[in-house]
Amino acid sequence: MTYSIGQLGEAFGLSRSTLIYYDKLSLLKPSSRSSANYRLYTERDYQRLAKVMTYRSAGMSLQAIAKLLKKSGKTSR
Repeated sequence: MTYSIGQLGEAFGLSRSTLIYYDKLSLLKPSSRSSANYRLYTERDYQRLAKVMTYRSAGMSLQAIAKLLKKSGKTSR
């Protein structure tokens, strides 16, 4: 299953611009693009965003989360 940026944002209560910002920070890169160049996210991306949201709710900064995910070997894809 794939998710559009709108579907992913709705599932987590995030705006499109927030998800684009996460992409710029390499927190959450889309796994692919549609033929119209729309971002597409997989179930693995969904699970990664769930982790990001858990860390955010614990008060971690986005930069700290990025370092943690990188250190743990979890790539942005």
